[in-house]
Amino acid sequence: MKVRHLIPAVFVLLGCSEPMPRDLDSLVQEGEGALFVDPETNSPHSGPVFRVADDDSTRVVFRAVLKDGDFHGPFTDYDPESFRDRPSLGVYQEGEYSNGLKEGPYAYFYSSGVILGQASYKSGLRDGSYTSWYESGEPRSEWAYSNGERNGPYVFYHEDGRLWQKGVMFDGERCGEWLEDDATLTYDPCPSGSH
Repeated sequence: MKVRHLIPAVFVLLGCSEPMPRDLDSLVQEGEGALFVDPETNSPHSGPVFRVADDDSTRVVFRAVLKDGDFHGPFTDYDPESFRDRPSLGVYQEGEYSNGLKEGPYAYFYSSGVILGQASYKSGLRDGSYTSWYESGEPRSEWAYSNGERNGPYVFYHEDGRLWQKGVMFDGERCGEWLEDDATLTYDPCPSGSH
């Protein structure tokens, strides 16, 4: 009689446990932006996923969560493709996805763990302020995005704190007067309301 009560309890405990993280490379994705599908069930995968380094199967370089085959929830990227020739970087970037699109605050890091920059995304596009720092902690740059394009004031500093560049961006292009080191540069006028 006691064994009969134990078996349902085991199934309840197993059913409530977190799914095991799955290697992202074990799933099938038919194209850029397509859903990640379990090749055995042919259905979109949901649950935690990871990816390991190409040259070291013991080093995790990416962790995320999939919901119905799309990235959804927090992610951590330890190995940006542009820096694959470097040794382990620690955390490179952290953020969130919502239904396959980047959403909300993002943070980028130097290999030392010092924060490199902070940005935010809306529906997969950078939107809002972007601030970055040198590894020393000194301010590096500040600008804003709107619907994925640089729009508004733009400031960039040398590591010693001296102003390097200052101006206004509109739809990703420089406009109006810019200061660059000690020179003043003039571009096409900025549309009204762009600064």
